[in-house]
Formats: sequence, C-alpha cells, structure tokens
Amino acid sequence: MDQVKEMLFQNMNGRRFAEISRQSGSGFARDDVGRTLIGGDIDNDGDIDLVVTNNGGAVEVLRNTGGNARNSIEIRVVGTRSNRDGLGTRLTVTAGGRTQVREIKSGSSYLGQNDLRAHVGLGEAARVDRIDVRWPAGQTESIRDVAANQIVTVTEGKGQTSQSPFAR
Repeated sequence: MDQVKEMLFQNMNGRRFAEISRQSGSGFARDDVGRTLIGGDIDNDGDIDLVVTNNGGAVEVLRNTGGNARNSIEIRVVGTRSNRDGLGTRLTVTAGGRTQVREIKSGSSYLGQNDLRAHVGLGEAARVDRIDVRWPAGQTESIRDVAANQIVTVTEGKGQTSQSPFAR
C-alpha cells in the first residue's frame, strides 16, 4: 500500500484551496502515515500551530513561524453553570463587516484534542465589534468593542474577565 505524505492546503479567498506543502517546511516533506492532527496556538502568538502523531513514528510539532500578516483573536470560555470548559458554547463574532461562528467542542482527532480556545481570523479588522456567547446552560451574553490580537477570557455570567496580548 502506498503511503501518502502529509499535505497542507491554503484557503484562497473562500473559493478554492491550493496545495502548499512543498513551500511549508520539512514537516510536510516526509512520507509518514499521520494518525492525529491537533491544532492550537502552542506559543500564544496568534497563529495556529500543529501537532501530528505518526503511525509507528515520532510526534511532530509544526510551529507556524510565517508571521501574522493579519489580525485575529482567541477566545477562552469558562463555564460556571455550564461545564467548566464551556464545551458546547457557541460564539458568534462580528468584525469588519463579517460574522463568523465557532463552537467549543472536544474529541477533535484520533486520540487527540484541539486547543479549546476559539481562534477567529479578523483580516484587516483591528477590533471585534461584538462577540455573542450562547452557553450550554442556555444563558446568552454579548461583549462589544474588543481589540484584536489578544487572548480574551469570557466567564459565564461575568462577561470578559481577562485579556492578554499575543506573544509576538
């Protein structure tokens, strides 16, 4: 059976994907059989890094060192009435005329778990107009006018409880 190398695809303006493995570093040049793909901001710099487990091989950490040409925000939720990790929380983020939805969930890949923080790309928008939070227990709340390029913590029933800029 032929092995398939790890591949990376880039979204091209929401219309198509381009395969960019060759120019994306040595982590995509090997012919390994990947089993788990975990995404998260390992170094808290505002971009998504990857961890890959390989069948019969070593774990690979693929740090995204391409820089941050555009803005983003990461949202951590803490449940009080709902579960502590906020699993099932639905976030609706509006910034720069666009609305995006993220849901906090577990069990992301084979024996792996993505970062529980929601990462939202903002493009050129320097601020988030509004974050609507719908908690699993049914409560809803909104946070307005939040600066981009930071990690924001939202605690159920208390709104935004902390923020810290990305480590750039």
